[in-house]
Amino acid sequence: MSERAYKHPQVNLRLPLEIKERMTEIADANNRSLNAEMVAALEAWTVKNKHIQALDLASLAERLIALEFEVETIKSMHGKEK
Repeated sequence: MSERAYKHPQVNLRLPLEIKERMTEIADANNRSLNAEMVAALEAWTVKNKHIQALDLASLAERLIALEFEVETIKSMHGKEK
């Protein structure tokens, strides 16, 4: 098998024509290739959304247990105030 020319994986992406044309305009204005502009846009988007995490079932179960404990703690504190 021959070595790949690029170290990063390629992705086929279907874009509406209007978005591609606008991305091309932005890339030209930023003196970048369309690919570099798309990478920059995706990088900015991932940084903006870094707080979003995919959770697996075990993580969800742990979080649910912690929340249930918090609810019970609040309930018991509220009951003592009466």
